[in-house]
Amino acid sequence: MKQSLVLAVIAIGTISVIAISYGVIPIQINDENKILEIEQQVHHYTNLEREKHGLLPLSYNNELSTIAKLHSKDMLQRDFFGHADPNGCEADCRYQRFNYSCDSPTGIIAGENLHWWQYSDNIFWQSAEQIGRQTVSSWMDSPGHRENILSPLYRNEGIGVVITLQESFITQNFC
Repeated sequence: MKQSLVLAVIAIGTISVIAISYGVIPIQINDENKILEIEQQVHHYTNLEREKHGLLPLSYNNELSTIAKLHSKDMLQRDFFGHADPNGCEADCRYQRFNYSCDSPTGIIAGENLHWWQYSDNIFWQSAEQIGRQTVSSWMDSPGHRENILSPLYRNEGIGVVITLQESFITQNFC
């Protein structure tokens, strides 16, 4: 009986290690210091780009950061990458879901940038500064993302980072 139980535990452990190694089970890394540092660097480099173009800096907004973080987690948990979740809910829908409203004469102005890093991108070997700089640089090379960063309509942003052993998601929400 004991031998069967030991063999069952070994088998379950082996299957778990294989599943984790091949990305079947995403293991979220909860290094809050590293995550916060990456979020701060993305914010910093976003504001540097705005400054280069004569725009006011964006204020960091914790509510937008929470919305961004939950979208990053949702993409990880439901295995998709996109502005619309599998149910079709986009940034403005998520803002409404959290009763977040932009103080704007035109109503909700929801903007969103996404970035996905794979383990092969060596994200784990890079500093938070390198990740922030490279993320914003890639957004600046994309017309739609660049437009969000340089929009004079936005006054606030929030950033949500989720990291696993295989990949990471960065969501940047604007208002």
